[in-house]
Amino acid sequence: MILDTRELIVTFADKVKSLEFAKEFVPHQYLPEQYFVAQFADELKEFRIPSEFVIKTSHGSGGLIVVSEKADPNSVIPEPGVNSDWARIAISPENFDLEKAIPLLKRWLTIQYRQEENTIREWCYSEIPPRLRAEKYYKSKYLIPEQMNIFFLGGEPFSYNFREPLIDNHKTFDYRFMAGEEKSARICTRLSKQIWEEIIESSRKMSQFTDMVRIDWMITNEGPIFSELTNYPAAGNIVFAGTSSRSAQEERAEYDRLWSQLIL
Repeated sequence: MILDTRELIVTFADKVKSLEFAKEFVPHQYLPEQYFVAQFADELKEFRIPSEFVIKTSHGSGGLIVVSEKADPNSVIPEPGVNSDWARIAISPENFDLEKAIPLLKRWLTIQYRQEENTIREWCYSEIPPRLRAEKYYKSKYLIPEQMNIFFLGGEPFSYNFREPLIDNHKTFDYRFMAGEEKSARICTRLSKQIWEEIIESSRKMSQFTDMVRIDWMITNEGPIFSELTNYPAAGNIVFAGTSSRSAQEERAEYDRLWSQLIL
């Protein structure tokens, strides 16, 4: 997939453009409520936002601040620097200080996510204009909502990864399913069959333009909410940990078979 250098791949990776793309295919009730998009961190002073919200950068994985009542009451905004680059930060509304957040956000807007210079790997992140997007904080069972990551190959779903945060809200537990195990995957999400089919159909429409893409959905108290698309899951380093019915080796063999079938 690193050889696919179309502008569409930049759209998928851009947290701002990807939402605009999704609006063409996803029913309104499954789209996140966006408060604003800003080019500069100082613009945040001009916006009125609720006490709980999420700020994310457009041009990388990470660069995320979640302001939630469920966050550690002792959490604070870290100082900008290498140790806080592309961090995922959860902070309580009482401890969120915009004046302290702005220097960190400014730094995030100046750094590049692309992990290997002078190579084609993850090239698209170099093409994304750095911006900040603020959206509604969706409540769920955990601080960070559970996610259903759906892998599409040739326009059809072939793998499902349900990610459930553990109690500390940092680690996750993954439930993996392959094609033919859709019912088990849906049961994890607690979604009705009708809603499940609606998000699968929306995902299928978004996946039709590229050979492979992963489409992520947050599972919230308000139902499924579109999260993002990526052509570089885990930066291309897929961990084969086994599914509900296959060993890690069998899962790898199935991925290889499906991919080979596509390119032939």
